[in-house]
Amino acid sequence: MSTVVPLPLAQPIREEASHWIAKLERGLSDIERTELATWATQSHTHHDMLMRMASLWDSMGVLNELSSLFPLEQPSTSKIKSPRMPRMAIAASFLMCLGIGAFWMNSPDTQNLNNYPSQYLTAVGEHTTKRLSDGSVIQLNTNSLIKIDFSADERRVTLVRGEAHFEVAHAPERPFIVQVGQKSVRAVGTAFNIYVGVEESMELIVTEGKVLLSDMDRRETKSIDPLSPSNVGDLLLNAGEKVAVEINSVGSVEKLEIDDMESELAWQQGFLVFEGEALESVLEEVSRYSEVNFELADPTLKSINIAGFYKARDVNGLLLSLKENFNIHAERDRDQQNHITLSAL
Repeated sequence: MSTVVPLPLAQPIREEASHWIAKLERGLSDIERTELATWATQSHTHHDMLMRMASLWDSMGVLNELSSLFPLEQPSTSKIKSPRMPRMAIAASFLMCLGIGAFWMNSPDTQNLNNYPSQYLTAVGEHTTKRLSDGSVIQLNTNSLIKIDFSADERRVTLVRGEAHFEVAHAPERPFIVQVGQKSVRAVGTAFNIYVGVEESMELIVTEGKVLLSDMDRRETKSIDPLSPSNVGDLLLNAGEKVAVEINSVGSVEKLEIDDMESELAWQQGFLVFEGEALESVLEEVSRYSEVNFELADPTLKSINIAGFYKARDVNGLLLSLKENFNIHAERDRDQQNHITLSAL
């Protein structure tokens, strides 16, 4: 069995700075504000690293906190992101990878549904946030496509490909239904994440409230409770639960710990989290966020296990880590720069 080797952490000061950035994002207590001010004034290196990490993090909450602590020294940033779910604490993260995704949100206009597109899509490596006409918010991951069909009776969305997190505005009289192939996920006001795999397989994670997983052809009739499991095969999931769905089968419901949930949803903050996956699987996941294709020249490399945090889209950072930790050499094809062959040194 291969030994799991974590990706390298940043140097101590950078690691401490990233700890503080994570705390700034969720909000500091009075004691923590004093501790941060003390730490940042210990040396110019501490202060400069904190500002550098804040600039990379690029969050309104972090910028506001820092501007109140250090009003004359605000980190520069070229774009401001919209508020999102609280970040997971990723201080011990792979922060040497610097890919930054842009987020933005449309303003709702419930008076005129025609002002809203009937579909949204993201390119490879893109990550965006959209507010729908009912006030629901959808975060789309890389290479994703959704189609929207709202009516007076229901709010229907088709997730054609990719991954999306839904924060559903509460409206019991108008169920929110996400269709994936022949399956539907029904909610009235909750939050959940869906990833669509090959051949209409999918992974469903409920982050808040509860949702009902059903076959499309069994939920067309109205019921008093839109979330009541009234048919054979209906599955009710609660917050913190996850289930994998294949073409003809539904897996067992898995209860997720908080850390597991944060790892599953790390893509919302632009991170990929690996917890001992084989290198082959890691490379497949990285390819979702870039145009790069990987080839393993040595089959024995497939079984190497990887653990750590990775900033999505920074392929060079991953290649450097593989070289330093596993003596894996990367060679780009001269004619096809997006084709990389990995081999043991």
